[in-house]
Amino acid sequence: MAAVLTFILNAVGLASFGLFVSDIAKGDKGVKDLTFVELIVGSGDPTMGGAVPSIALWNENGDRLGQYKRTSNKYKEGHDGTIMIEHDQTTGGSAQQTAYIMLSNVDVDAICISAIYITDAKLNTVFFGDIGQLCGMSWGISNRDIGDEHMRPKCVWLDGDGTNGINAQAMSFHLPDVVGNPDRLAQYQERRDTLCNSTPRFSFWGDLLPDSEIPFFDPQLQYQTDSSNGGLGADVDPDRVLDKPGQFDKSVSLYQGGKAKLRRSGHGVSADSTRAAGRRGLRKQRRNRKPDTLIVTPYPDHSARELCNSTTSWGPDTVSLNERLFCDMETKSLFPLCGDNGVITFCFDLQTERMIFASNSTMAPQLKLRSGGVPVAKQYASTAYW
Repeated sequence: MAAVLTFILNAVGLASFGLFVSDIAKGDKGVKDLTFVELIVGSGDPTMGGAVPSIALWNENGDRLGQYKRTSNKYKEGHDGTIMIEHDQTTGGSAQQTAYIMLSNVDVDAICISAIYITDAKLNTVFFGDIGQLCGMSWGISNRDIGDEHMRPKCVWLDGDGTNGINAQAMSFHLPDVVGNPDRLAQYQERRDTLCNSTPRFSFWGDLLPDSEIPFFDPQLQYQTDSSNGGLGADVDPDRVLDKPGQFDKSVSLYQGGKAKLRRSGHGVSADSTRAAGRRGLRKQRRNRKPDTLIVTPYPDHSARELCNSTTSWGPDTVSLNERLFCDMETKSLFPLCGDNGVITFCFDLQTERMIFASNSTMAPQLKLRSGGVPVAKQYASTAYW
């Protein structure tokens, strides 16, 4: 967890990437009436591209400001896509700044998102896939580098039908709470539940439609002043942000039909569903979306150990040259590279791209049994060197 939060802290200060307030003022409309959302799609695998999710925005009071409803738009892997959302669903007034966002992919073509930049006249906020991975979203490593330091955040999957066990159709978060101020990150480090068990702060949803409502903090949160930069720091009352037992059923769609009186976190929320058939916990999870592909990566951000130890990682078999480890994603088994520290058996031979189980035998990294118990060796059709 420390590595994830360090990544977020280092990356939020990057000034060479994303949208900035000066760019927004170029439009004809008043800057307070627009929010720009930039989606950064993961790269290194064509399957990371997919359907662009619908997006909804709310202010701190829980009033919806505006929406983007996709039609058939799709982004390819590695794509940067900027979406302008007008604040045309509000009556105006002073509370026009975006505070909450929800992205929902109702398409069967899953997309893997590495980062989301949200910008309006007063705000420049970034969400990294590492936050979703930390809190349990389906995720994978990506070769998309961000900023001058070429950091490579994880990408998180959004999928309309839960194919292959992807656990999220939608995600939502409170923008002020993903700003990487040091005191805030120190709180998340000490108490992960204040990030991952706080549904209005951040959540992913198994079946949340574009017109759905999300929970909001009511009354609004109070923060201490960050001791490092004077911004919003840790919560004044960390316990207040936590979900109550049974308060939210995040496997299904909530708040359909405009049940506004139930949507705020201070009043509790019914766990009844209008679309209970969308539960994803019943679907079989696959761990490897491309069994015939091998990824070989030198970057410290790509950990074979982390891939194998995670129950929600999804992607091809991976060799980490930094760790000198191979992860068989189908079985979530971790092996050293052959030749390191004298290891010659039960190791992965990078030259032949095979597992070696005994001194005189070479076998493919994944063995499946035919009827009758005859093993079938898996072969890699392609190798991606990142």
